[in-house]
Amino acid sequence: KFRRFLRTPGRVGSQGSDLDSSAAPINTVDVNNESSSEGFICPQCMKSLGSADELFKHYEAVHDAGNDSSQGGEALALKRDDITLLRQEVQDLQASLKEEKWYSEELKKELEKFQGLQQQVILWCRLQMWLRFCVAVAVA
Repeated sequence: KFRRFLRTPGRVGSQGSDLDSSAAPINTVDVNNESSSEGFICPQCMKSLGSADELFKHYEAVHDAGNDSSQGGEALALKRDDITLLRQEVQDLQASLKEEKWYSEELKKELEKFQGLQQQVILWCRLQMWLRFCVAVAVA
C-alpha cells in the first residue's frame, strides 16, 4: 500500500520503485497548488507527517477505514498493478544480482592471478639476490 503514496496522480516528486519506508523524506509538489510541501505528505488529505511509518499509520487509520464498495474495484486494480510492478522489480533485481555475482567471480579470478604473479616476482628477486651473493663470494 505504501507504493500508492509514491504514485499519486497530479503530483511530481520521488516516484518509482523506492519501497524502503526508512528512506529519506519524499519531496512532492502539488501541481494544482502554487505552494510546495516537503516531508512525508498524505496523498489524500495533504497532511504533512514526520516519517514514512507515521504516514503509513495515518493512511491506514484515516483513509483505508473510509473505503466503500465503489472504491473496491479501483483498489483491487491498484493492487494488481502493484503486484505486477513488484514482480518486475524482483526480476530486475535477480538479473542484477546474477550479473554482480559474475563480476565478483571474475574479479576474484584476476586477484588470484595477480597474487600468483606477485609470488613469482618475490621468488625471482630472492633468486637474483642469492646469485649476486654467490658471485660476490666467488670473486672474493
